[in-house]
Amino acid sequence: MKKSTLFFALLALFAGPLVAQPTLQMNVLPDIGTTVWLQEADTNSVTQGNAGPNQTWNFTGIQALSGTPATQYLYLAPSSTPAQFASAFPAANYAVKINIDTIVYGYAKKEANQYSFLGIKNAFIAQVFSNTDIQLKNLLYNGSFQDDFTNTSDAGTGVIFYGKGSRTVSYDGYGTLQMPGGTFQNAIRIKSVSLQIDSAEFSGLKIISETDITTYDWFVANQPGVLVSVYYTHTVSTNYFPGFPPQVSDLGTTKAAYYLSGSTTGTFDRPRELQGLAVSFAGPNPATDQLALKITAEKSIPELKVMMTDISGRVFETRSVATFPGENILTLEIGDLPAGAYFLTLTDGEGLKTIPWQKL
Repeated sequence: MKKSTLFFALLALFAGPLVAQPTLQMNVLPDIGTTVWLQEADTNSVTQGNAGPNQTWNFTGIQALSGTPATQYLYLAPSSTPAQFASAFPAANYAVKINIDTIVYGYAKKEANQYSFLGIKNAFIAQVFSNTDIQLKNLLYNGSFQDDFTNTSDAGTGVIFYGKGSRTVSYDGYGTLQMPGGTFQNAIRIKSVSLQIDSAEFSGLKIISETDITTYDWFVANQPGVLVSVYYTHTVSTNYFPGFPPQVSDLGTTKAAYYLSGSTTGTFDRPRELQGLAVSFAGPNPATDQLALKITAEKSIPELKVMMTDISGRVFETRSVATFPGENILTLEIGDLPAGAYFLTLTDGEGLKTIPWQKL
């Protein structure tokens, strides 16, 4: 359920003129082609603060949780996702590619007055909502709505989990949001309280898991996703063995926080794959002082744009190069960069290609 909650947190945005009470609307969902990086935070110095009007929420001290890289989310059309996954969600008109350990695709339906989550899928797991999960509606301050949902989850083990639950979403505060990168006026806070019950049976064993999740999300007009998310999860699992009393495990309440650590929009993030261009390494990868690329082009590209980012989305270099039919060599000086993981994104203004590389 964590992935579903994070997916909602990334998609729920708000819009409206810069007035005292911003209005939550569907037209502020991230545009297709937008990429965001969500970073898990150390929760020791993070609190959700108060609800109400004209609040000041101070997250200037928020820090990344040690050892956890940011997760990349790319918003795209369902038709740009693998067909074998998209076919499970024929009603979807909105999707997100989540780059975790194994890439996961989430699918949703965006309408004029509400946003509904339909499920997630990859080669190993499928979660499908037969009764869709409405996670966002147009709201004014102090407005709220409640929705019920059902789903099935299959992780390829032969055991199907059946889920049902409800969620209450309320717009409970607005004011000033202070972040390490700046201060945002007219921020809006959305509170979501959900309960889901998952159950499964196999080999005579029955498992019932009850999960309560309370989430606080902050958004700002014209920003590409949730800026901060704080949530609390409480799970109680009960195992029923034939002939034995039920075994109840209360896993207690855990606290987690995430924040937007980077984003890009525009031509660098269009979902269509760049056509007629092959990219490979002409030198070592991992690299130390220079990164050399071999770009094999079917035709001339007068202005091929190249952008270098790290895993948090920070841009280190952009440049434009001309390529000609055949092999082209591009050399980038990287000696001053810190060691770590990076991406190179190439675009001709219509499609893009992204390749990962390592700096030693």
